[in-house]
Amino acid sequence: MKKLEIKDIISLLGDSQWTRFGDYIRSPFFKIPERVTLLYEQLDGLRKLRKNENFSRDDIARKVLKGSNSSANIRRLFSDFNKTIEDFFQLSGFENDKMAQSLLLVKHFRETRMASHAARKIKETKKKLLSKEPCADTYRNLHDLYEQEYLSEPDSDFHRYSGSLQNSSDLLDAYYISRKLLLYQLMFSKELLNKESSYRRDMKEEIESFIVGHIENIKQKYPDIYLKYTMLQMISLPSEELVLEYREYLELNEGVLSKEQQADYYSDLYNYLTIRVSQGEHSLRYPLLKLYKLLDEKNFLFDLSVKQIHTYTFKQVADTAFHFKDLEWAEYFIRKYSPYIADENRKNITNLELAKLCNFRGNNAKAKEHINKVSRRDYIHYLDSKMLLICIHYDEDNFSEAQMVIDSLNKYLRSSATLTKISSANTKRFIYHIRKLLKLKETGADEFLLAGLREELTADKEPVYARNWLFEKIDELIRK
Repeated sequence: MKKLEIKDIISLLGDSQWTRFGDYIRSPFFKIPERVTLLYEQLDGLRKLRKNENFSRDDIARKVLKGSNSSANIRRLFSDFNKTIEDFFQLSGFENDKMAQSLLLVKHFRETRMASHAARKIKETKKKLLSKEPCADTYRNLHDLYEQEYLSEPDSDFHRYSGSLQNSSDLLDAYYISRKLLLYQLMFSKELLNKESSYRRDMKEEIESFIVGHIENIKQKYPDIYLKYTMLQMISLPSEELVLEYREYLELNEGVLSKEQQADYYSDLYNYLTIRVSQGEHSLRYPLLKLYKLLDEKNFLFDLSVKQIHTYTFKQVADTAFHFKDLEWAEYFIRKYSPYIADENRKNITNLELAKLCNFRGNNAKAKEHINKVSRRDYIHYLDSKMLLICIHYDEDNFSEAQMVIDSLNKYLRSSATLTKISSANTKRFIYHIRKLLKLKETGADEFLLAGLREELTADKEPVYARNWLFEKIDELIRK
């Protein structure tokens, strides 16, 4: 622990923790040095008087050490005090870990040859653990418990088959495999997202080979392992069939998973599909929409801790519904979730999505009303709303109005100091393509130029607002 000033030491623990720390120090059971107790009393007095700013470490140490207040003794005093705080933290953590306490008690009963006490505690602890959700921590604790159980068996039974030994071995395998699969998944995800140097994945092939060879047993007994394994396969090779298998298996096994586990595994699937779609795997968009609807039914689109939804999630779900022209569900989603958007710009994103809804339904006058309610200060949704307005003017053949909005956007891009480079570049790419399209529609479509514009848009690998809409409009002009 680093060197702390008096005010830091006093504020290190909350009021209730400080009181409990005092009880810990004064307890004869822990044999705390008297000088540490005296230092605590001095600090406790300052804490109560709120005078922690007025005394230095040396001032307090002299009161405790009296005549033996050398620099070495002062350092030793605070070192002992810091070590006592660390011991208290460890004890507090152990007090909250009921399973560790039970396992330690089982071990104590076994080592002191209290066989009946050990057997009773093993039975109680096993019942609790077998009712817990399947996960690496459960497997580890069960392994430790079965280890104590087979170590409790009489030496005379050494030649007999031990079910406890078998269970201990199986659960150690399950713990190791479950943890390794999670780590492999994290490695894959980091490489996929951040393009970092490749991680080594030692023993990955052996673990996957083991899982394939025992797949039915794993599906039946270790759902967390099967889900992690399936996710790894999906990360390695995008597959709609595996996405469906993952989702259906997760739904089938919800009864043995905790609410937190369900949310985590559905979140993994959500994140996977979102990343894949953003990388151009558009065949996974429909499975993503089906997942959104399923998460809505289970209330998993809300954050678990509080009833709110992230702005990005809200926009992504609504836009995916618009992509498939599922307007009825899109409206239901917007109405249900917009009051719970966790963002000060909640009204802006809501008006933007309502504008899109009105536009898809052909009510452009209403769409424009919603667009006008999006604040200029919220550049993310403001840019989006103005690009939507350009699309509306295009469909209405309002070429001069579209050009006015483009000019306004260009001025906004030059003057706004808060814009990110990505938002600015994305907007400029859309303006570049829509300008060409507007000119071709206004002056008369030339099939050769339209084909060239389509090729140019196809070759543009950077994000472009309303890319699919632009393709649709180019193809409409080509067919005329």
